[in-house]
Amino acid sequence: RAETNSARALSPCSNHCDCQSPGKTEDLPVDFERIGRARLMMRLPHHRKKLAESEFLALTSLIENYGAAVIENKEHDCQAIEEKVDRLLSSLFS
Repeated sequence: RAETNSARALSPCSNHCDCQSPGKTEDLPVDFERIGRARLMMRLPHHRKKLAESEFLALTSLIENYGAAVIENKEHDCQAIEEKVDRLLSSLFS
């Protein structure tokens, strides 16, 4: 019994979701926007507040693409998107 409980405690899904089998995460959707926005807020601290509050299509599209590039470890794409986001936010909120 104790062994079962400790295995369940180490499971990524330990009873906090509707997942049928503990530890099964490959079917869960990846939220590229959340990942991208959080990472951009760290990489562009001078735009942190704007990134947290702004919701418009051009920015959201860049953020989602950035999140996907982060997951796929495409460093060149990440840098290019960071520069685009920086220019966009600088031009809109200057």
